[in-house]
Amino acid sequence: MDVEYKNINNLTLKNKTFEDVDFLECTFNNCRFSDLSLVNLRFNSCNFKNCVITSFAFKYCSSFNCFFSNCSILNISWNLLQSSRILPVVKGFKDCTLKYNNFIRLQLSKMDFSSCNILDCYFDECILTKSNFTKADLQKSVFTGCDLREADFTNSHNYLIDIKTNRIKGAKFTYPEALNLLTTLDIIIK
Repeated sequence: MDVEYKNINNLTLKNKTFEDVDFLECTFNNCRFSDLSLVNLRFNSCNFKNCVITSFAFKYCSSFNCFFSNCSILNISWNLLQSSRILPVVKGFKDCTLKYNNFIRLQLSKMDFSSCNILDCYFDECILTKSNFTKADLQKSVFTGCDLREADFTNSHNYLIDIKTNRIKGAKFTYPEALNLLTTLDIIIK
């Protein structure tokens, strides 16, 4: 089934399974989705605004060029989407709260995470070149083996970036939070 160019408002779904749907350029407003099993769904250029999204199980699903604004997104493993590792799974997140999300081996160049609360999230082997983390709270989020070259962490805080395992050349940081970059060096600063 194809769902194209629709505005979907105030929808609440919990503990359901959805199969074989293609969403093209749809906008989801003020929706609440939790504990959904999604099978063979595709989201292409969709926008999610003021939504609460919790615990999706993906099977044969893909996402391309979707944008989230003012959403609360909990316990999502974005790497389980079947999108090409060359194409972006998501276009960006603006003013969102992301908690317990996993981003593993994803192409996230130029991704917008500005003004987001990114809490207890895991970024592993992601390409995040030129991504925007300005004013983001990255409390307990971990970056390992990522390409963060030219990423912008201006006025972001609480990040844990191991400078030995991540590429950070040209990335922007602000003082005093930039001192967090030294925490993985096992050194003593007086």
